[in-house]
Amino acid sequence: MLTLSELQCNYGKVAAVRRLSLEVRKGELVSLIGANGAGKTTTLRAISGIVRAAGGRIEFEGEDITRASPRRVLEMGIGVAIGVGLGDLLVRVIGHGAVQLGFTVLIAMTAALLHSIDHRETHAAVLAERAFTRALGGTCHSPVAALARIEGDEIRFSCELLSADGRDRLAEEIRFPAGDLEAPAELARRMLADAPESIRILFEGP
Repeated sequence: MLTLSELQCNYGKVAAVRRLSLEVRKGELVSLIGANGAGKTTTLRAISGIVRAAGGRIEFEGEDITRASPRRVLEMGIGVAIGVGLGDLLVRVIGHGAVQLGFTVLIAMTAALLHSIDHRETHAAVLAERAFTRALGGTCHSPVAALARIEGDEIRFSCELLSADGRDRLAEEIRFPAGDLEAPAELARRMLADAPESIRILFEGP
């Protein structure tokens, strides 16, 4: 039904997907599982025509759609859901925290099956961590640690900001209702305001 052969996707000189091959047969449920930056979202965007493949081939029901426009892909019945909600589910994995699943939704039944494994507590915890890091700004090189733990109806949120050399450190721990995304965002803003220049510059710039 859907076949990827030696798919390669680049962002400039950086290879986001390297020689990925997979096949999704009719009636199958296939998930892409991996850490941030592994290429899950880029793969889905390539399938949907949003990102142009640098190499390889994408076929849907025997038709080459590697260079097809997003509109054409949608007309063929392929819908890609990316982001919190339908296409961004979080599954608890013992010993590994949470694994994010990116997927292509071909039929409503597939979406329903994926929703059934979405772990509600893990989802709430990860969304709180994301709200905190999003409010901080910075890049993937900005030294920050955040851990949200569900305790009843509340989240116990621990976080730490560090300077590049690790000498300056700012740590906080708060509690707030599960689902409240403003509380971790406000904590991030307050910590940045109180942080020494050695930490603040890593998130706000000079």
